[in-house]
Amino acid sequence: MRTGAVALAVAAVAVGTAGVATARPAGPGDGWPGGPNRSGDPVAAVTVDLTDEEVAGLVFTREEEAMARDVYQSFAELYPETEVFTRIATSEQRHFDAIGNVLERYGIDDPSTGEPGVYVDGAVQDLYDGWLADGSVSVQAAYEVGVELETVDIEDLQGLVDATDNAMLDRVYSNLLAGSENHLAAFEAAAAGETPALCTQDGTGMQDRQMMGRGGHGPGHRS
Repeated sequence: MRTGAVALAVAAVAVGTAGVATARPAGPGDGWPGGPNRSGDPVAAVTVDLTDEEVAGLVFTREEEAMARDVYQSFAELYPETEVFTRIATSEQRHFDAIGNVLERYGIDDPSTGEPGVYVDGAVQDLYDGWLADGSVSVQAAYEVGVELETVDIEDLQGLVDATDNAMLDRVYSNLLAGSENHLAAFEAAAAGETPALCTQDGTGMQDRQMMGRGGHGPGHRS
């Protein structure tokens, strides 16, 4: 089983992240995570420091969320009779965008290449290549890749939650963690041929309820 690579990313902080990154914290009415103030009022610029490890964690997570999206989008194209991969790829895009907002807020360089399946982090690239190959064998194998990928993602996100004292990062990672736990439940159900009804949180703080069809073939499931 492939294991989480966030420790590698934190240990090898990218060039240019020496020192700390600073940003204003989210103010009242701010959309999560780092969206514009809903009231339209300016938020006071208060300096908040990030450690090198926190910066590296954000950079790694941006790539990991892109990788998950790209894996699931590839499976959606390989297995168009299913819906589960398309729906969860869409959710991973929201996770990717959420981390992008945080990078922008802190003035951290975005590692994203903009090219699906291509990543700066070698560990993320290896995960993508391996999972894509594994899941291309059959739709059942692809469901099992989803289970494994989300298990690794949960491990990485929990490690990031445990490693930070920054309230904003804790909130962001905790929301992504909730989304990944629901992705895992959906893939476990698909792999088992079950049809669960899930009350879900997709990682953007929004609740919805959808039915996932048997094996991902039905009218809907968590996004």
